[in-house]
Amino acid sequence: VIFAKAGDQEVQLTASGFNSFRPRRNTETNKIAFLRSVGGDTHVFVMNLDGSNQRQVSAIPVGGFNLNMVDICWIDNGNSILYPNFSNLYKINASGGGTENIYQTVDGSLITEVDVFQNNTFKIALITNDNNGYGAKIFVMDGDTGMTINTIQENLPGAVGGLDFSPGGDKVLYARDVDGYESQNYRQLNSHIFIYDLNSNSTLDISIEKENGTNDLDPKFSPTGAEIIFVNKPNSIGSTPAIYKMDINPNDNNLRELIMDNTLMPDWE
Repeated sequence: VIFAKAGDQEVQLTASGFNSFRPRRNTETNKIAFLRSVGGDTHVFVMNLDGSNQRQVSAIPVGGFNLNMVDICWIDNGNSILYPNFSNLYKINASGGGTENIYQTVDGSLITEVDVFQNNTFKIALITNDNNGYGAKIFVMDGDTGMTINTIQENLPGAVGGLDFSPGGDKVLYARDVDGYESQNYRQLNSHIFIYDLNSNSTLDISIEKENGTNDLDPKFSPTGAEIIFVNKPNSIGSTPAIYKMDINPNDNNLRELIMDNTLMPDWE
C-alpha cells in the first residue's frame, strides 16, 4: 500500500487489496509512478498525486532477482519511465506504449536499480548484480552513447541498493553492507549509506550515527540535496523498518529524525 505524507497528515493512495509499492513522484507532471503485482507479474503503473486515475503503462513486465529491490525512474521531463526487466532496461511512455529497449548488459547480469540525471548532460546510473543479488556493480553511463563514465563500485561482496542522483547530478547516493555478508535470504548485517562524488571520484560514508545491529537502506536525496531520507531497521529477518531523514554532512550535527514507523521505500520530491 502506498501512502503520501504532508506535514502530520498521511493519506492512503492505493487500495489495500492490491500489492502496490516503490512509488516515484514526478514534480513536473504531478504524477506518481509505482509498481503493482498483476497476476503473476509486476508492472509499472501511474497515478495522480491524490491516487486517482491509476493505470498500467507497461506491456513487458518488470523483472529482477528480487522485485522488492527493483527500482524505476522518470525520464524526459516526466514523459517517460525507465524500468528493468532482468538484463534489459526499458523505456516507456508515461501514458502507456512506446516500449523501447535502450540498454542490455553485455555479461547477462541483472539490472536492479536505475536513476537518471537530465539537464546539461544526460547520465544514467545503474546497479547490476547476479541472480542472487550479489556481485553488484554501480556505474554511470552516458545516456546518449551508452559509454561508461564512472564506475562507482565493483567486485565487492555484499548487498547494494538505494541509487539516487543529487539534484545537481554531481553526486550519487547508495547503500552497501560493509560487512560483505551474503546469504540465500539476502539478509544484510551492516548496511551504510555512501555519497560518491563524480568529479573527485571520492566516496563518503555518512552513516556515522547508525546504531550497531541495524541497517541504513534505500536512501534518497531531498529536493535541495542538503538532506536524505532513508530506511533504518534492525538486521534481523522480519524486523520492523522506519523512515528517517538527516543532513548529508557527517561533520554537522546530523541527528536522525524519525518520519514514519513501520514503513519503507521512501521517496522525497
